[in-house]
Amino acid sequence: MAAAGALVSHCAAQTIQPAGWFDVAPSIDSARLADFDLQPSGLLFLFSSKTQSEAVVLGSDHREAARWRLGGRRRMGRLFPNRRVALEEPKRRGVRQVCEYTLAGQRLDRCYPTGDEIASIEVAGAGLIGLGDQRIHYLAPKGNAAHEIGALFLGEPPWLTASDGRTLFAVSEVDATLTAVNLTDASRGYATLLSPRLAAANATRLGDPAVVARFTASNQRVFCVPGGYRIAEGLPVEVFSSRGAPLAALTLTVPRFGDLRRAPAKGSRPQDPIGYPAANFLRVAGSRLYLVDQFAVRVVYYELPGE
Repeated sequence: MAAAGALVSHCAAQTIQPAGWFDVAPSIDSARLADFDLQPSGLLFLFSSKTQSEAVVLGSDHREAARWRLGGRRRMGRLFPNRRVALEEPKRRGVRQVCEYTLAGQRLDRCYPTGDEIASIEVAGAGLIGLGDQRIHYLAPKGNAAHEIGALFLGEPPWLTASDGRTLFAVSEVDATLTAVNLTDASRGYATLLSPRLAAANATRLGDPAVVARFTASNQRVFCVPGGYRIAEGLPVEVFSSRGAPLAALTLTVPRFGDLRRAPAKGSRPQDPIGYPAANFLRVAGSRLYLVDQFAVRVVYYELPGE
């Protein structure tokens, strides 16, 4: 990462134009994007229908590196730095687990039992953690001892969480309190994220309780999207250090596309084009920030300044 000072902005938000965009389509009828993950080495898209799933891995050049189908519905997937893939397995005989796969679609012997309380998974070094039930679960392959610790997130629930592989970050949607948990020694740090745009989101919630609408982390930095934004005016992104110090205020120009449609209500046809992709997924790796519209699976990416 560049020196932190390269990202510091004491003035108005810096406007960033998109570096490009592309679509990713499943080969399974009726499949929808269930999860998205990102490493400097590539991107993972996990599609699921009621009976099948499909993993699609792109390289850092956005060319397809792998695609394979699996039986059963899967909700969670993560990409390791070495480009192995961790995918949730369908529940069988009351047992849930996450297993590792090669890019050839071969399931490896490394499977991590999980409980029903696990709501999401994150990469932690060469392993995985599971989040749920107000606890951090250090997952271990079968035959090895797993353990867990209390999350002890500060602020008002609910929280948005993200991991950069070394630290788990959680931010309160309601009051922007940041908790940073070192995944090696379980030490914690706390801060309140402060910026003019977060303050404005807090002052103008108008029935929407979210001060922080989207959240991700990369390389000891956290990226927050203040609530109440209008996508046509750009996506606001506040960048902070792992200790909560402000580093930058960015506004991402989101292109308008004539072919994008809203997700249809159940049993109805897609609505008229809306133009702007939704930022359902927000991820950062290396010098790039990606936003993904979950329904259209349109990916827009940006080169971050100072990288």
